[in-house]
Amino acid sequence: MRMMVEVGNRKDFEAVLQQANGDREAIDMAMRFHGTMRDRGIELTPDEIDFAKVSYHVWNYEKQMPTPIVNCAPAGFGKSTMLQTWVEHKQRNSKNLFGAIVVKQKIEQVKEFAKAVNESTGELTAYPLLGRANYETEKEYKEQFDFHKQAPVLVLTHKMLEILTSQEKLPEFSLWYDSERQARRRTQLIIDERPQFIELTTISATQLEQFTELVKVVSHKANGEVDSYYSEVKKQAEKLREELLKDFPEGENVFHIQPIDSQWDIPQKLFYDWIKYAEELGMDYNLLGAFKQAITHGGTVDLRTTGSKRGTCLTLARNIWQDITFMNTVILDASAVGDEFYGFKQFNKIAPITPKNAYEGMTIYNCSKHNIGRSFFDQHEKALQKSIELAQHVSKQHSSTLVVVYKELRKDFEKQLSEELESGVIKIKHFDDERASNDFRDCDAVLFLGINRKGLTYYIENARAIHNQDVDLESSTNGGLHFKDQKVNNFYVSDMATDRQQGIGRLRPYKKATETAIYMFSMDESLPKIMQQAHEGSELKVWKLPFSLTSDGDGMTAKEKFMSWLEEFSKEPTGSKVKKKEVYSDVLGCNSKTLQRLVKDSEVTSKAEELEVSFKGHSIIKN
Repeated sequence: MRMMVEVGNRKDFEAVLQQANGDREAIDMAMRFHGTMRDRGIELTPDEIDFAKVSYHVWNYEKQMPTPIVNCAPAGFGKSTMLQTWVEHKQRNSKNLFGAIVVKQKIEQVKEFAKAVNESTGELTAYPLLGRANYETEKEYKEQFDFHKQAPVLVLTHKMLEILTSQEKLPEFSLWYDSERQARRRTQLIIDERPQFIELTTISATQLEQFTELVKVVSHKANGEVDSYYSEVKKQAEKLREELLKDFPEGENVFHIQPIDSQWDIPQKLFYDWIKYAEELGMDYNLLGAFKQAITHGGTVDLRTTGSKRGTCLTLARNIWQDITFMNTVILDASAVGDEFYGFKQFNKIAPITPKNAYEGMTIYNCSKHNIGRSFFDQHEKALQKSIELAQHVSKQHSSTLVVVYKELRKDFEKQLSEELESGVIKIKHFDDERASNDFRDCDAVLFLGINRKGLTYYIENARAIHNQDVDLESSTNGGLHFKDQKVNNFYVSDMATDRQQGIGRLRPYKKATETAIYMFSMDESLPKIMQQAHEGSELKVWKLPFSLTSDGDGMTAKEKFMSWLEEFSKEPTGSKVKKKEVYSDVLGCNSKTLQRLVKDSEVTSKAEELEVSFKGHSIIKN
């Protein structure tokens, strides 16, 4: 038996694997799964069949597994089909001797999975637990909390799982009753796609005031008067607010707010009052926990992204993953290997040995001249129209192209590409976490018009939470974003790679019969190389754009034009001087911010020094 394994708890993991070959039920399931995939025209290798067998054995395992297992089969392998096969087989052959909670990202997926399983088994096997908006009356909504006990499998969303664990109510949902009213266990917790391990929260001085008022409202609601915990919370909130409103040193844009009181804890009575009345009052369950994190751990402020008074907005990350050790937890996540989010605790990761030809039909085209960040479209007047034209150009070479754009630009693309959308030659989605969608499996190309980069505090705070220690805040954007602290930089690279890998996975390129093309922009050439390594057998090529995205000219970038202009300017007499405004407006056709970045570029400064040209104040001078 061969698999790729990343072991978090070897003793626990090996105890499970030793029994896999003797699990006749797991072998039968693997053969059934093999037959289903063969009917779809997909032939599994012996290694892939072995992987399915081990996966099924893990799901069959009834003893306690203290360490969660992550199933890292690639997108397109058939993980969802495996899961449905397991539930149907167990219902037909084990009946009352199995039970599970299955977690999906979207409410539509919850409904679809439950419906497919129930239709296949011909009886109530999977019960979908839905939110209030899915029921016409309050009575119908509340009845489901009793009705779900009639089915061995409970299906719910990631958000519902988060709520139940935060309320410490999940154990209540691990119980169901068979037709003879015998109590049975739901032993397995199978989560499709990585759940939210870490929550990122932003708190302003104004929000702190609003929070303390909410605490007062909760206290009145629960006790009929203001409880003593209100004054305790208010005192801590005022201390934090003072820190946020301080004047910070000029020139510093990113800095850390120190903890107010590292030993403070939420008063127990407030915790239970909050949980009880949060939903009724329309509040976020996690707001109380975020406040505690701010008081006990501090956070990070990035003045360039607050859009308000200096120092009034704090970003903090906190671990919200609940160790659900009373259930055997399995996460299905194609991009888990190398994902830094899994670094905060032990996970046993398993993946099939990938056939060498699994991605031989994939070609990755990378253009390293641009990153196409959000500011790219603000700085270049023609960038939006040219990007639309590029999407049209790429789509002509493929049967159906997925175009991924920034959310705020999506309507512009949809309007200009309406004919292509109508005919199906182009499909559009916006950058998000790229997970949980099968809508684009028929596309044979994807064009990423941008990078899913988050704010600096996102990377800093998540790295702090994962490693549970403070980190260096310094970063640079020369040639792409880089962080001085290796822990932060590793998380940044991992996050970018995971997002892009998930985006590529929407095409289901694993062992795809048709050729697949990936078009992307990254000045950091490590990202496309990581993508090539993650898709063994794929080919990486330099992508030379068919035309410029910034002008109607010869396709030269602003940097190339500036370097060329410096060559010519260096021939001028010593002491010659030109205003920078003339250069960026008349020569480069860009704005002052672009020129500011160019004169700090290491390649540009090296060239200028070689040509004896200097940048001083508002002028460029021939020395």
